[in-house]
Amino acid sequence: MKPRKPRQCSLCGRFSAPGTKECPYCGTRLVRPRFVMNKSRIAKVHTIAARKGLIDRKTGDDELYRLHLGAVGVSSSKQMKRGHYRAFLERMQKLPDIRPGRGAQC
Repeated sequence: MKPRKPRQCSLCGRFSAPGTKECPYCGTRLVRPRFVMNKSRIAKVHTIAARKGLIDRKTGDDELYRLHLGAVGVSSSKQMKRGHYRAFLERMQKLPDIRPGRGAQC
């Protein structure tokens, strides 16, 4: 197994011992927190998809939504990782809103 390299703090620039998760000098996190698709992120994905017209909440038709999820590489929003989530949001930004005046309320 390779020895771990010391991590450099992005804030103060000092190096810390290998395996340290926080800078001992300024307290800045040295590792990114684990990405989790929590309830608020899933709700955001569903809200954006409904605003873009991919989900019809009245009839329950979500075929277009499933196709866009498949294009990102997942079959459910719960399976998304950080890259899938960002790619999905970028795809949604390219689509027009079906009700342009309601976008500011979300």
